[in-house]
Amino acid sequence: MKSSIRPGRSASSIGQGLELHGRMRHQIVVRAMHEWKIRPVSVPELARFMRHHVYRSLEDLGWIHTELADYLAEVLVRFAKTENLFPWSSVNRQRLAYLVDYLTEIAVQLEGGGSSLKQERALRQQVGDFSLFMSGIFRDFVRSKGILDFYLEEGSQSYRRTAELKRRLLEPGAGRFDDLAEHFDRLSGALDYTCRVYFRSLGAKAKTPGV
Repeated sequence: MKSSIRPGRSASSIGQGLELHGRMRHQIVVRAMHEWKIRPVSVPELARFMRHHVYRSLEDLGWIHTELADYLAEVLVRFAKTENLFPWSSVNRQRLAYLVDYLTEIAVQLEGGGSSLKQERALRQQVGDFSLFMSGIFRDFVRSKGILDFYLEEGSQSYRRTAELKRRLLEPGAGRFDDLAEHFDRLSGALDYTCRVYFRSLGAKAKTPGV
């Protein structure tokens, strides 16, 4: 399936735009945490902050799944770092900015025979996480490119493949990835809701003088 990248704009330039957008989103969270007098912004504190708002979002939406809520918060914390959201490709040493970049990375490694089951499992999980984050936090951008359904489908399939590989590797936690695959659309929508309702309102409050 072809991505809807407009002519004249390379994946790298779009990746740079997403990277900037990601830093802006992260700054909103940091400013909001500062307004709440949470200092310093350590990883455990950021994790508590994310978990609090993910739980609130799921409660608002009338759906609570503790294990998956914790995983959503974990993904948000991990991708707060640009290097985790846009890692370097092992194939061409450019940043992976689009889902098609990740799928190409997997295909090249599998075709070359240089990927172990553990490496494939890690890549498949990363694809699922990236698809979930992008289709939730950057939903407007992904939808504007006409690739939202592509991200939702590939994300769900990647989590299902992750579960299969975990079972083959006799690793724990396969059931969680089955659940992530089954509820992918719902979880992506929950992230979109969290961003719209809580992150943006907190960011606006933090930027208001005298509040």
